[in-house]
Amino acid sequence: MHDAPYSTRHLFKGESMFKRVAAVALASMLISLAGCSAALHVEHQAAAKHDFSKYKSFAVLHHPVGADARVTPALERRAAEAMTKRGFTQVAAARADLLLSFKVLLRHDLEVAGDASAGTDVQEELAGKTLVLMLQERVSHRVVWLGWSQAELSSAAKLASTARVAAEQLVSRLPKRTSQRVATR
Repeated sequence: MHDAPYSTRHLFKGESMFKRVAAVALASMLISLAGCSAALHVEHQAAAKHDFSKYKSFAVLHHPVGADARVTPALERRAAEAMTKRGFTQVAAARADLLLSFKVLLRHDLEVAGDASAGTDVQEELAGKTLVLMLQERVSHRVVWLGWSQAELSSAAKLASTARVAAEQLVSRLPKRTSQRVATR
């Protein structure tokens, strides 16, 4: 297996924890997409009784898919700072114990206006976002921590501020490098 560039294609193969989290995240996203909740919703899950003290280092992975130039660099910086404050050392990806990655998923709604005689005007508007933050073991690609947030957006201008609040809440839930075992929420 080569060290770089990293691929996520085998990331979740056989991972029952991820399947559970993915099901919860999908259900939460569907509820959010249905418009049932306009508030910011943040969740996370760690691998059951996982000991994070065995990890010393991390690296931030940069993925073009799921990246948004308006928010991704700031999110990566905040998460890296939070990991450092929690006792992890940032190193090159080829030497890291843990890999940290982000996805920013945006939902767009179509607004249709007009009538049959004058024609219709269709505009695409940003309506919601989901931010996913993931920690995985570099060697095994096993997901050891997953956090996500969902929010409805009233305008594209709110994307950066909402993402900033979501990122702050997500990174506050990142695991510490301690000898205590972290239980699943």
